[in-house]
Amino acid sequence: NMSSGPGTPGKAAGSPLPAGRKLDSVGAAAHPIIKDIGEIHSRLLDHRPVIQGEIRYFIKEFEVSICFKREDLV
Repeated sequence: NMSSGPGTPGKAAGSPLPAGRKLDSVGAAAHPIIKDIGEIHSRLLDHRPVIQGEIRYFIKEFEVSICFKREDLV
């Protein structure tokens, strides 16, 4: 019999969870994995830190070039 009947409370046929084991314990075990996946995602796909560094460098170089042009005008 493939269906969960009155004789098997808490366990459906084909369920990977043993009888009596709650889904919360599986979710708690998966939490570090999900956290690691989030960190990997942010490192690979979040380019904000890199872009902010490039913007700071560009502004610094721009300010230096403006200073040199002002010195040339004087």
